[in-house]
Amino acid sequence: MTSVTRCGGSAVRPYRGRVPFESLTGALASASGVFMALAPLLQVRRIRAMGDSSEVSAGVFLMMRVNASIWLTYGLAAGNPVIVIPNVVALGTTTFTLLTIRRHRHAPAAAPEPDLRPDPGHMGRVRGGAVSIARAGRRLAFARR
Repeated sequence: MTSVTRCGGSAVRPYRGRVPFESLTGALASASGVFMALAPLLQVRRIRAMGDSSEVSAGVFLMMRVNASIWLTYGLAAGNPVIVIPNVVALGTTTFTLLTIRRHRHAPAAAPEPDLRPDPGHMGRVRGGAVSIARAGRRLAFARR
């Protein structure tokens, strides 16, 4: 015979040896979060292989780090390890990724000095083009009459 006890107005069933659904989904969600938190390491591997991080946006990883910090704070306040564990991993991997981006970021090459001398043929091309357009416009206006 199974007894049901009342605690705070809700029925509490005794533990029968099965894992509760919430615990199972919590563990699955936490594992999924850990795998997701490891994803930035793929970018780290690519940056190290190329030796350059100029193609990588650090802002994306900075936002991921801020997001992980907020969720970590919430998880700690709630005492929920399902939230805490993946966000600790995410905080570590995004910080490592940002440090790798900074380490492999090279200063941009100095742009060559622009040649400010006027192009002698430029004025003739512009003037000739404007004259051609004006003549074509007069022809159209004459044809409409």
